[in-house]
Amino acid sequence: MRGSTRIGLLAVSLVCLFALMATAAFSAERRVFDKKGGTALRDVNAIPKNQPDAIEFVNNGTAKLISTAGDIECTELEMGTTLVNNDGVSALRLAIPFGVAEGDNCSLTGVGNVPTYFDTLVNGAVGNTTNGNVASVTITGAAAPFTATIRDLKFSQKIGAAFCTADLNGIEGKVSNSEGPFVEEKTPNLELKISERELKVSGEGCPATAKLTVNFLLETPSTTTDTAWVE
Repeated sequence: MRGSTRIGLLAVSLVCLFALMATAAFSAERRVFDKKGGTALRDVNAIPKNQPDAIEFVNNGTAKLISTAGDIECTELEMGTTLVNNDGVSALRLAIPFGVAEGDNCSLTGVGNVPTYFDTLVNGAVGNTTNGNVASVTITGAAAPFTATIRDLKFSQKIGAAFCTADLNGIEGKVSNSEGPFVEEKTPNLELKISERELKVSGEGCPATAKLTVNFLLETPSTTTDTAWVE
């Protein structure tokens, strides 16, 4: 009887162990590497701390913002990011402390150039003044294409005397790897695509909503590979 009990307990323990392992494997978060099969990029907790790898998202083609006020198109749109979390336990997250859209390369149909500004905190970092958070993007999903979710990011465009502010908080895009050969700021490259995502717009005399379409390519200026792979 004792032997049977021990065997039964062992079987139950093994079942629980396998279940725990399966749960851990299933719940694993995405990580980003300097290339396919390469080294994980540094986040803020890598030793020495607070020296994370930098990643830059650069628009591929034309970024379009479509609304009842007309179509705004930008050909120079960039977001600078730093890696906050890349441990595979919590969601892969990058801060977006810097963003720029060159005003002489943004234009409104029938009007002309549109100065464009990323909204910042009082310290100058791009972010949300309501909660004090620096803007960020998380990358999640069980398989490619992965889902990128933007948080606490706004940009404003000056149309005449009005500043129209578009809120990107919560919008999603898709992240796809490239097998290469990698080309800097051109395809093939890792891509973040945002397609016709509706944004809330605020500002006197501004449209209530707009739809954003943009395709970003990725560059890692702090690594020798100058590219990245998400898995």
